[in-house]
Amino acid sequence: MDNKITIRHKIKEKIKNNKKVFNITLIALSILILTVFSLLIYRNNNGNINILYRYQTINGWSKWYKVNEKVDEKKEEFIVGIEFKNNTSLKGNIEYKVKYYDETWTCLDKTEECKIKAGYYIYGLTTKLSGDLAKKYNLCYRVIYDGKKSKWACSGEEALSKNNKAITGIEFKTK
Repeated sequence: MDNKITIRHKIKEKIKNNKKVFNITLIALSILILTVFSLLIYRNNNGNINILYRYQTINGWSKWYKVNEKVDEKKEEFIVGIEFKNNTSLKGNIEYKVKYYDETWTCLDKTEECKIKAGYYIYGLTTKLSGDLAKKYNLCYRVIYDGKKSKWACSGEEALSKNNKAITGIEFKTK
């Protein structure tokens, strides 16, 4: 009888020890999963800016491009409109103005009188971020025209085509 109690006691001790090991392993695994998940969220919100843009030609809209993504430079259609999406968790806007052949610019505030003129080709661009986006990122851009690229412009500087050529592409990157 004494032997049975000793065996039961040993089994209970093993189960108790296994539960402790199991609980410690479960806690360690949970911490690891949370750490990896947090790093993935951090990278998505901070490592790669998640702003999308596309441009419109007289034949319709381009695909959505991500900032830092290479655009199709071979297109020869002139741009008549631009659209942005802020897919980050940061508050702020992407403000921009475009330049037309007649040297006029749209305004940054996008009120009714400042909207892009429908059907007019665009010859230049200036863009800036506001709010938390501006605190976290420096957005740079350049225009593509006549098979050439303008210099990179950042945070409100003008990116213009030369010799009054309408633009056929736009690239954005973060600095």
